[in-house]
Amino acid sequence: MTDPSSLAALADIELPDAPVWPSGWMMAAAVSIAVVAALAALMWRRARGNRKAIAAESPPSPRDEAIHRIEALRSEWAAGKLGDREATYRLCALLRIGLGLPQLEAAPAPHFIPPRDWETIVALLRRVRYRRDGRGIDERMFDRASAWLRAAGSPHHA
Repeated sequence: MTDPSSLAALADIELPDAPVWPSGWMMAAAVSIAVVAALAALMWRRARGNRKAIAAESPPSPRDEAIHRIEALRSEWAAGKLGDREATYRLCALLRIGLGLPQLEAAPAPHFIPPRDWETIVALLRRVRYRRDGRGIDERMFDRASAWLRAAGSPHHA
């Protein structure tokens, strides 16, 4: 079957040493590092998701809220639920809050509003609020207020 001389020819081949397995404490350290890395990655992903959720749930800015409320105010006024005087009071408050002004009448025109426009509109709002003449407000007042608030948030004017 086998020739003894062929086995003798294989006598000079040396077998490799048996594999050396790391000791128990090295294996425990490697597993611990892997578990800590996995937990850190999991916590990082969860925190990143929470930041995104918080950003998505953050309340609107006073300016954005004022724009939204002006549109609702316009609808109430157009439907006849509010008179000119009440609508004007609310419109003034929304403009003041949305533009971050302590008062409309005492404040100078914001830098993105032509001063003449500002003075004209503020004077008209004052007249309607205090009924100094029979003039009322119209749709253009709501349009102008919304446009000013949008301009206040634009990167070109902020």
